[in-house]
Amino acid sequence: MHDAFFRVPMTVELPNGDARTLSSAAEAAIFMMETWPEEHGERFRDALQACTGSLSTADDVENARRAFWQLRRRLA
Repeated sequence: MHDAFFRVPMTVELPNGDARTLSSAAEAAIFMMETWPEEHGERFRDALQACTGSLSTADDVENARRAFWQLRRRLA
């Protein structure tokens, strides 16, 4: 998987107060696999698939960012 950078990085705040800024689909995928604090449901699987799937266009990368953003909103 190549590192497909987001146009706008996003910051994720965890329930314990720690924050992490993610700049790419690869960083988001690694974060989800290693750090995601909640149960892995359908939204998690969709976001992980988007971040690890084909990211050959800017639209693909933006769709991955959007999928992760939807998942991230659940932590807020």
